[in-house]
Amino acid sequence: MLDDYHHLGDAKAVHAAVDRLLAYQPEVLHTIIVSRDAPPLQLAKLLSHGELAIIDRNDLLFTDEETDVLLNQVFGLEFTAEQLVESRERAQGWIMALQLIRQVAQRQSRAGAAAPDLSQILRRSERDVFDYFPQEVFEYEPEPERELLLRVALLDRVELDICVRLYPDSDCSTILPELVGRNVFITLATDGSGEEYRLHPLFKDFLRRRLLSEVGRAGVMAEHAKIADFFLGRGNLEQAARHFLEADEFDRAARIIADRGQEWITSGALRSLSASLDALPVEAMERHPRSLIHSAEVARLHGVAHPQGAQQQSTTQTELPSVS
Repeated sequence: MLDDYHHLGDAKAVHAAVDRLLAYQPEVLHTIIVSRDAPPLQLAKLLSHGELAIIDRNDLLFTDEETDVLLNQVFGLEFTAEQLVESRERAQGWIMALQLIRQVAQRQSRAGAAAPDLSQILRRSERDVFDYFPQEVFEYEPEPERELLLRVALLDRVELDICVRLYPDSDCSTILPELVGRNVFITLATDGSGEEYRLHPLFKDFLRRRLLSEVGRAGVMAEHAKIADFFLGRGNLEQAARHFLEADEFDRAARIIADRGQEWITSGALRSLSASLDALPVEAMERHPRSLIHSAEVARLHGVAHPQGAQQQSTTQTELPSVS
């Protein structure tokens, strides 16, 4: 059994020796190769003769049903339906994350906790995952790949066209497909209109924390501001406002919402607009009172009262009549 074969890289002499072993091995010998990416071996002949079995990522990831059975029946963790949904969204079928959830839950049980708190379990298990990522994945990547991963981790959607324009010197069109090929916790999804890459949620969290530790909060905010300006220039108001909020540039976010919020309402993007409004400080909204009108309209369309919006409108009632 040859484990972690991907660490050999371009060791041609080793690959040639393994090829010879596979070509002449006796029937009583079975060779198992474990690798994060497809090894550079002459496997086509073995495959055509039915002498090769491949177990890939899709075979290894747990389905939603398997995750439920594993956590509730095998591990004996009595999670609610809502908790199971959260665990599936966070782990995405990755067995190591599911195992860590079990380990943390068992530690809680031995410590005398009345019932497992899934949110706390996920937070604690993710800290264990963060110990794994830098040791087994991140540190083995070349510097250009590491730098690009840290940058794109701040994006909600890692679209190839966006990456190429936002990071023109990072060789995104080459690096991103290579990362997918090496199974570095990133997958490719496409709807026919363009390529979109998705980072595993736990890996994305690790990358964001790593970036924060390397450049500090001011550096992260500056990166968010750069991304916001990029999206603003492309007319992507929702993304621009979100990144301005992450950069603590509340006035710029409030100005976008005040000037263009009606477009979000017309397009039905109420959830996105509501989240942005909730993140705005009262003072920023008062300096851009049209955002208060949009806040009240979102609350009306949702059919619920908006206490924060009502309070803000009462404090700025002298300004509203001047807004057409």
